[in-house]
Amino acid sequence: MEHMKLHHVGIVMNSQERADRFMKKFGLETDYMEYVESYKSNCLFTKHKEDETPIELVIPLEGVLATYNNGKGGMHHIAFEVEDVEEVKRKYEAEGMKLLEESAVPGAGGIIVNFLRPRFGEGILVEFLRKNRSEVKMVSILEYDKEWEEKKLRKAEYEAGKSDGIEIAEERMIHNMIKLDFPIEKIAEVTGKSPLEIEQYLQ
Repeated sequence: MEHMKLHHVGIVMNSQERADRFMKKFGLETDYMEYVESYKSNCLFTKHKEDETPIELVIPLEGVLATYNNGKGGMHHIAFEVEDVEEVKRKYEAEGMKLLEESAVPGAGGIIVNFLRPRFGEGILVEFLRKNRSEVKMVSILEYDKEWEEKKLRKAEYEAGKSDGIEIAEERMIHNMIKLDFPIEKIAEVTGKSPLEIEQYLQ
């Protein structure tokens, strides 16, 4: 296994106002903030010196992260910088430890990321990321455009009352909550489906 450098610590904040208070209280400044479509969140990174580690404040606007820790937010993940995210995925999955995403997804600031599930990280969600590269930025732009178009399509289908659009949106939400290790009972509560119906998605 290659040496992994700690890149940042991620904290979910349940509102922008709370994030602002946190920043002011500890004298932190914003380096940059970017909307990440994959997780429906604004991701703010703090300014830091070369020998310091930034903090990422994840501010969900909707989706599963909005219900993280019963909607209260809190410590969410630690992130390691690696040379090859896909190689790390192959290494861990060869040992029976599954990552959240089938392939790495764009994150804030032109990085690509994937996560080791908490059950395999001794209760900690661990992010692996590869930093800024020109081709990564292009992938991020293309992926964002694709996801945005899909979001607009789902919204249009919903407003038109098309049941297939609603079912697609529900399925995606359920699969994302399963990936993030939400209890079946919580998924059922959020979606209005029975625990038995949720269990069918696990098969």
